[in-house]
Amino acid sequence: MSHQYPYFSAVSFDEFHNDLFQEFIARKKLCMEKAFLKAPKASLVSIYDEACKVFCVKQIYGASTFDLIKDLSFANQTGISFYRYIRNEGKKYRFTIEDKTFETVGQFTENSFYFDRWLRHLCVAIILRDNAAIQFLCKIKKETFKSVRLANMPIDDALMDFIQSLFDANADHRTLIMIMMDSTGPENYSHIRARYATNILMPMANLFMMVLTNVDEEKYQEVWRNAVKSHQDYWSSDSDLVEDYQGWVSFPILAASVMMFDKKGYKLPSDLNDAEKLYVPKWLVYGEFDPQPSVSVDFYEGEI
Repeated sequence: MSHQYPYFSAVSFDEFHNDLFQEFIARKKLCMEKAFLKAPKASLVSIYDEACKVFCVKQIYGASTFDLIKDLSFANQTGISFYRYIRNEGKKYRFTIEDKTFETVGQFTENSFYFDRWLRHLCVAIILRDNAAIQFLCKIKKETFKSVRLANMPIDDALMDFIQSLFDANADHRTLIMIMMDSTGPENYSHIRARYATNILMPMANLFMMVLTNVDEEKYQEVWRNAVKSHQDYWSSDSDLVEDYQGWVSFPILAASVMMFDKKGYKLPSDLNDAEKLYVPKWLVYGEFDPQPSVSVDFYEGEI
């Protein structure tokens, strides 16, 4: 096991399979049989998080790409279904998870609805090249987050506006970039959020900005490497962060890398080190997997 993951150093794949993976399989079965209908909000949120964690652990242990992409596709379907549950308050709507379709009535909920979660959902959709999911998530406005207990910082609002603008040909990108840069001052976020903004959000923003510029591939790879190093430094800086699955694979850097490859043909550095290979699986960047079912099957007219 790589030294980047001390959390797993004394744990075998079989032990995890008998613990985390089997628990996930049981929870997924329960959701598919009962929970998605009886408690859609709670079950969609929790099983999405579990699917992402299982994906990250399997990626670390070198599971097959077929197995990994199925977990990521399941996360995409449950994630979008959760946001549709919120957006369709008081309305009956249907959602499909794998091959099974459910019908329920939407209800707005503040819990678990904030920028970091939205960003992770969008990154998964970008990685899977699910354009319908991307369009849907880009219609969610930052004002939706205003009443939640974990309030957004100015940098969160500015980043959300900018990232959404990447999928809008008519957006004023220059102004949005200026607003985003103005939001990076230390007075704009709490002490707790400051290190996360510096090591995770801004390096990610630098990569996304390159989608709009004429930067050459060599410069992009340099910025990419710095972003991965910042990711590693942050998530390995204390024991609590080391055990958080959000640090095991970098969904934001993955998503930015996908956009740079799909739009410009830019590849990752040819001499990836072990950490870079783990944090940003290149097979996902290059789309080396079978196309997955799009969430578009359930959208009604005007929803995206």
